[in-house]
Amino acid sequence: MSYPSQVGAGVTGLTLALSLAQNGVSVRLVDENDAYREGQKGSGVQVSASQPTDNRHVLTLLTKPRTLELLNILGILPDVWQVSGPMLPCYLYELPGGTKIIKEWEMFPQLSPTPGCPYPNGRTVGQERHEQVLCKHLRKYGVEVERSTQLLSFQHNDDHVEAHTSKNGIESTASFQFLIGTDGAHSTVRKQAAFTFLGETRLEEQGLVTGDIRVLAVLPDQTHRHIWGDWNTIMISLRPCTHPDEGLFNFHCAGHFDHEKIISGGREEFIEFFYRVTGRYDIQFGELLWVSKYRPNIRMVDTFQKGRVFVAGGKRSACHVRVPEVLMPWLDAAHAHSPTGGQGLNSSMQDAFNLGWKLALVVRGLTSTKTLDSYTAERLPVITEMLNKSTALLDKTFSHSNDVTESWHRGNSLNQLGINYRDSPLVLEERNPMKAGISSTYEAAGVIRAGDRAPSAPLFDARSGQVCRLLDLFKATQHEVLVFTDDIRTAQLVQETSARCPLGTVECLIIAPQSAERVQELLSVTPCRVLQDNGGHAYKEYVVQNEPTIVVIRPDGVLGAVVLEVIGLERYFRHIFL
Repeated sequence: MSYPSQVGAGVTGLTLALSLAQNGVSVRLVDENDAYREGQKGSGVQVSASQPTDNRHVLTLLTKPRTLELLNILGILPDVWQVSGPMLPCYLYELPGGTKIIKEWEMFPQLSPTPGCPYPNGRTVGQERHEQVLCKHLRKYGVEVERSTQLLSFQHNDDHVEAHTSKNGIESTASFQFLIGTDGAHSTVRKQAAFTFLGETRLEEQGLVTGDIRVLAVLPDQTHRHIWGDWNTIMISLRPCTHPDEGLFNFHCAGHFDHEKIISGGREEFIEFFYRVTGRYDIQFGELLWVSKYRPNIRMVDTFQKGRVFVAGGKRSACHVRVPEVLMPWLDAAHAHSPTGGQGLNSSMQDAFNLGWKLALVVRGLTSTKTLDSYTAERLPVITEMLNKSTALLDKTFSHSNDVTESWHRGNSLNQLGINYRDSPLVLEERNPMKAGISSTYEAAGVIRAGDRAPSAPLFDARSGQVCRLLDLFKATQHEVLVFTDDIRTAQLVQETSARCPLGTVECLIIAPQSAERVQELLSVTPCRVLQDNGGHAYKEYVVQNEPTIVVIRPDGVLGAVVLEVIGLERYFRHIFL
């Protein structure tokens, strides 16, 4: 096998690359583009427009609360937060006239942080800014993006995959242990490996014209999305971009008009259309950075894996990846979705996060390749439900409702905090087992179980004397074993079991209750980190009462196991490690 490499450098692929790099897996990043993407699209209503030849456009990513938690696990959330902004409320203007505000509302209801959920609200960030943050952190591991490199074809063999690539017109061939493709709606990987990609393309009436334009005067408000009209007749919206360049606005145009005329007519045609619909001749426009058309394309594969070939991600990202013994064209090939709800890129990043830690263990020889089977088992049901939800939201958006604000409203289930893998063969639930196939993969109803998102909680570190946050202790490189007890013998047994796992893959955290009287003794008999739940929040979030409880948190921030005895912990790790 040749030196590991990764093809493509969009947000999804860079996320996977960083996860692998943090796990000690060498990564070579190559991308067919020669620069970062610039400009903005999407945000609230996420749009997957075809890319214009001018590569200056920026993609705006609506980063969901669950994705923010995953970025925190990667250790890059502070940097992403700094270049992102909050979701903006909406102004609806009266027509004709276009100047009087008749409604103001939140597209996504804003929630207050809680001990278990410190990031309840999404953020918007330009894709090129997000990519720059990821690239900065990858450089810490000696990883740089190699531009202008393209996957041309591949040969799938029993024990390896042979990939044919081109860099600046110079072709080369190399062999890899795995091939992972996210190379877009016209995926070379997906087509050559004969993955199905069934679904539908919606009518022109549910399409959008979208782009970026500079607003020079009269719209000084950078804190709201400005909307004229409705989806069923003609609608235009202007949203300030999350970008250091003030005056740059993203626009959406929907409804019954000649979409192609605006695309072909460019700046002057858009401005004339805007004035005619809104009546706002006082608004002055500058440069049109880009304009493009989108039609909802709703499709997905029926499996994420065929032998040594994998696909991942939604239609929006553009990146290719190749890691030690693994080649991954990362332009997103597993699913294409409607523009509503902001689910696509977030789902793609979670595809990458789900696969990354498992792939790292396989490449390092610490787990069986059978562990990779859980990638499809866990992500396929989630993507199926995501497509159902985003498509239903698309239909609602374009429904003939008299309430314009209702068509823009988005529910909190789209925050993705309820996404779960309760039916996964890789998780172990001994405390509250449930029948397979009866739960939603998007809403983790009832008591917390294995397969659910791991909530946070404030805790007191008995060794350092500092207050910490449970979410900040999760890492993309290891499992965290939470031992809810102050029983000395239980803590010792769990620590000994965790220590038998491969070095650096498992950390044991003892979480003592509010009323614990043996904290100092715990500190003296175990090397584990001892955390006291003085506020009772951790015990409440994990529904722990009187008996000792062991919870295993996977590297992707998901509960891998909830067990009551050490034998259950041993059973879980036997399924993970060789």
